[in-house]
Amino acid sequence: LFRTFAELTVLHPNLAYPYAFVYIRQIAIHLRNAIISKKRKDMVQTVYNWQMMQCLYLWTRVVSKAHAVHDCEAICELTYPLTQLIHGVLKLYHSLRYIPLRLHCISLLIQLQANCGIYVPTLTLAVELLDDAEHILAKKPKSVKNAKVVDMDCALKAAHLICSQPSFPDVIVPITHRVILMSCTAPK
Repeated sequence: LFRTFAELTVLHPNLAYPYAFVYIRQIAIHLRNAIISKKRKDMVQTVYNWQMMQCLYLWTRVVSKAHAVHDCEAICELTYPLTQLIHGVLKLYHSLRYIPLRLHCISLLIQLQANCGIYVPTLTLAVELLDDAEHILAKKPKSVKNAKVVDMDCALKAAHLICSQPSFPDVIVPITHRVILMSCTAPK
């Protein structure tokens, strides 16, 4: 669906640009409201949900596709605002529970870097995740019966019980290493 929408968007970029601009601006307004009222969990939840992440995935796909096609300069101009939005979502609420969401955001930034010919310092963001994984390893794990494994591709947040399981770092560390390798090998 994302691919089809991206291909339709680049067919008439001058018609698609106002829509793309409005939707990316709407994401920015939600992010700004969440930053202003960080103490209110409901405002943070307006940004940290699947609807917002799918919007970011969609517009990343559209902007990446626009860079591959000539005569799409209007949509290509949205690369910088989209990059700033993704970085803002990544930095909004620093918690170990939201490591899966941060992995999604870093993957989006790597995708923009690879497809749009821009440099995004994703390696430092990925290393921060590794530091968080080290922080989890330093804690004494609680033994929990019926331990669940988190699927990082399908999760944005991990429950408190899952974060305290001994298997949680075993899930995070390999994925973080994969993201670090992707950051190192992404074209700059």
